[in-house]
Amino acid sequence: MQEVLLEPALPSRTGSIRRKVEAAKRIGRPTSKFQFTLTARSLTGLPLPPKCSAIALQLSRGRGKTVTTEAVRTDTGSVSWNGAVLLINATLRQSHTGKGFSNKAYRVSLVGVFEKRLRELARTEINLSAFAGATMPTSHSLQLVAHKRLLGGVKSPPVLSLEVAALEISSADDANDDDDDTSSRCSEGSRATWRSYSVASSDGCEAEQDLHGFEPSRSPALLPIGEDASLRYSSVEKDGMRELNASVARIQVVGSTRDVAPSAAGSGGTERVLWSGWLDKQAVSAPTLLKNWRRRFVVLHPTRLTWSKQEGGKPANSLPVVPPTKVTLQASNAKLVSVRTDSRELLVKAATEQQAEALFAAVQQAVQSSVG
Repeated sequence: MQEVLLEPALPSRTGSIRRKVEAAKRIGRPTSKFQFTLTARSLTGLPLPPKCSAIALQLSRGRGKTVTTEAVRTDTGSVSWNGAVLLINATLRQSHTGKGFSNKAYRVSLVGVFEKRLRELARTEINLSAFAGATMPTSHSLQLVAHKRLLGGVKSPPVLSLEVAALEISSADDANDDDDDTSSRCSEGSRATWRSYSVASSDGCEAEQDLHGFEPSRSPALLPIGEDASLRYSSVEKDGMRELNASVARIQVVGSTRDVAPSAAGSGGTERVLWSGWLDKQAVSAPTLLKNWRRRFVVLHPTRLTWSKQEGGKPANSLPVVPPTKVTLQASNAKLVSVRTDSRELLVKAATEQQAEALFAAVQQAVQSSVG
């Protein structure tokens, strides 16, 4: 009888092989880049857990590909983001059948603000490739899976209502299906400007998070969120994140109302004043969900825009109003005015739409005058 020698079995790498096979199948398929706009309308059927002061809506895929709305205060069982917009670019690859595009799923998460901690309350997925032909906003509803421990008493799944629209940007035959996804602060290719923010991702370092109740897979979008009292954020240059001191990590939810009265006085100096007034300025050094709105006296001069803590005080900082500086009124909120250069952005909130329009017109005129 012939002896048969059996070689030791190799470790199972089914998952890795499957990914390589799928990648090989995609080789040679045409790709197209789309810009997807998701407008958040309302959320029903989600009772707030204790100590949750606000909820943000988050769209993510992989690490570092995340856009998040501002955190808003909520009423029990009902949430509204007032038409907040999530904007993300995605590369879609043609289906193997030649009709339509292959599926591309993104995670939709509801992130709750608990004092200094962020927790994922519910989540689901949305296939953006199904909306590639939606040139006009298309209404869509999503049923979310609630966190078992935080929202164990929820009898029916929360329902999120939103609108999805797509704009084809370009085609890229050699683009990677995953790596070519990008999230941007502002859209240069459309009439309106939308805001989206990246949450820092920590490559090779997985921070603790409270996701007990879901399956073992952890949410990449929440990896930077720490469990200790001082939020631990990765210092990632590409995401523009800075280390946040625990002493200033108090959450102040967007939406507090203040009486703002424009003033005709300048901020001092000999420069001519084109416009001035009290506005709420958004802090740029804090992470998205912790961004504070701070009351500042804003003064527009012929060549720069300054702001200070008190009227007539020394300007804390300034932004040039010469090309390529651009000014836009936010489409999702007519009281928000964005003034940005190639590397910086100033976002201010007026008390009324009339005040925002006046500032917008004044800055636009100053930029045009500098060209002449």
